[in-house]
Amino acid sequence: MKKTCLIGSVILMFVFLSLWFLFNKGGSFEDANFDSEKWIGATDVERGTMAHDVVENKLFTGKTKEELVVLLGEPNYTSVGTERWFYSIGQMRSVGTFIRENYTLAISFSKDLMVDMVRIEEEFY
Repeated sequence: MKKTCLIGSVILMFVFLSLWFLFNKGGSFEDANFDSEKWIGATDVERGTMAHDVVENKLFTGKTKEELVVLLGEPNYTSVGTERWFYSIGQMRSVGTFIRENYTLAISFSKDLMVDMVRIEEEFY
């Protein structure tokens, strides 16, 4: 009886762990180096693979709006009243759920209109 219960517990744990890994797969974007030519013609998901490189290596810090348009193209949308640009980078599933959220590469400008901060944010429009 105890042996059957132990085997059942091991099987249940294996099934649980398998399902957990299955549902969490794809929780984040794969990483790729930023490439301006690829970015401009890329889908949102393809852009998502390059977004971490942009953020982690601070590739755009100190660049002007004009330089960004050359590197990234026109933003998908901008905020009214603040100096922020947004580029769609696709969807990512929240950890442990089936819910997929849209994300953007959000770029903030300083008062002298130079790139001040770049980060990945949930899309709020």
